[in-house]
Amino acid sequence: MRSLPESSVMSHLLKCSTYRNFRPSELIIHQGDAPKGVWIIVKGQVKVWRADAVGNVDVLAFRGRRDVIGRTALLGERLRSANVEASERSTVALVPSGTYLELMERHGLGDRVLGDISDRLAESLIVRGGSNPSARLAFLLTRVLDRRGTAEGTRKAGPVVLRSTHEDLGRHLGMPRNAISRMLGELGDAGVRTRRGQIEIVDNEKLRALARIVQV
Repeated sequence: MRSLPESSVMSHLLKCSTYRNFRPSELIIHQGDAPKGVWIIVKGQVKVWRADAVGNVDVLAFRGRRDVIGRTALLGERLRSANVEASERSTVALVPSGTYLELMERHGLGDRVLGDISDRLAESLIVRGGSNPSARLAFLLTRVLDRRGTAEGTRKAGPVVLRSTHEDLGRHLGMPRNAISRMLGELGDAGVRTRRGQIEIVDNEKLRALARIVQV
């Protein structure tokens, strides 16, 4: 059984996919639906969120180019536990369930996929459960930087944009919007700038030093 390198896995999946375009605020995955496959973000950004029985919204994650979404429900054979919504004009590729599972089995990718899911869960626990709010926010922003660099094969010198409102960032970190606005303002000298509906992030050692605090 031969294990494929990461780039070959992605190429195989994309060749077997159906591409779709989504407008901002359009739902790609609906909470409660049965899984039909996994989605690969080809272009754009999405947010993952769920609502409880009375309509309270919890933002679980932000995802971007080359991220694979929808694996947990598929592998666990359960209904979708969250919505996935386009944050901007986005192109995504649907890999049918059978195709994805067959590729995993043929090339022995189970441990790699489960490891990636575990890493994402660990990141979420740091961002949403740490005791230092500013460090948690900095950690989230550096992870956005690092994932974009991985997707593009290099660390980007210019700003990376996270499409999110302050309200959604607050829902993700469990803090009020005004606290998020204040902390983003304080991160101005660490390479962070805000505009309406987006946060611009420049790789900066001060930002990374603050992010490391929450990992200790």
